[in-house]
Amino acid sequence: MMAINRVNRQGHQFKLTEVLGEPDRVQIKLGDKMMIVHATIKEMDRAWYKWQIKGDFAQDAFHFLTPEAREFLISGISPNEWNDLFGDIIKNGNSGPTV
Repeated sequence: MMAINRVNRQGHQFKLTEVLGEPDRVQIKLGDKMMIVHATIKEMDRAWYKWQIKGDFAQDAFHFLTPEAREFLISGISPNEWNDLFGDIIKNGNSGPTV
């Protein structure tokens, strides 16, 4: 089982680990937050290089990930946290509070 540690531009430290017995899945951990994505550890490593070193946009470097997974890598905000913060706005179709 292979694992790598990576830091994004905001200083968030991620641990990427192959899921045991499933080499096409990677567990991404940031502190106590975690998600599993459909990718190999080598794909993730190459994409991280393109994103952080070469300067590619996350959506281009990680084209194989869902938007939620890319947002987690960029901001450290998990899909559950995103829902907690903005779920009502999205569900109701509101753009935010009105004055």
